[in-house]
Amino acid sequence: FSVTGTTMPSKKVSTRIKVTFADTLLASDIAIDVTCAENAREFPYVLRRVLNKEKRVAPINQSIKKVGDATYELTIRRRASSLSVLTIHGHSNNEYDVYVDPNDTIFDVKLLLAPLINSKPEYIQLNYNTERRLKDDENVMKSNCLNPDIVLMFWLELPNKKAIS
Repeated sequence: FSVTGTTMPSKKVSTRIKVTFADTLLASDIAIDVTCAENAREFPYVLRRVLNKEKRVAPINQSIKKVGDATYELTIRRRASSLSVLTIHGHSNNEYDVYVDPNDTIFDVKLLLAPLINSKPEYIQLNYNTERRLKDDENVMKSNCLNPDIVLMFWLELPNKKAIS
């Protein structure tokens, strides 16, 4: 029994997009390269990191809306003055507290949790009472995540760098 195959060199995908700014303090439109395809799951995370680097707006304060073909608009998001504590549990009996505002989504929670666990937010998955995986676009308040009877747990899904061909 033998297996033969060839490994194709991996080619980095880069997407050039245009970003406009609703806030005039951020200056004029820019064209940036994002190191993944626009339809990739990690695209919103990578886009926010690039915009943070280019314009110094923290990812949690970015509100991004697609306005056209490869064109996005960035608005600076103002978080509420009254924040609620959301406790997230790891699988090693560790707990992390993040402060959420009424408009925060699971995507935002991942942005807040990532530096606490030293990970990229796109690798984080959140689980609601071990019953279901939470989606990035779910609102934290509307999903009842702040209920003390609910346990939110996270785990990491890391990319496989050496996939078997």
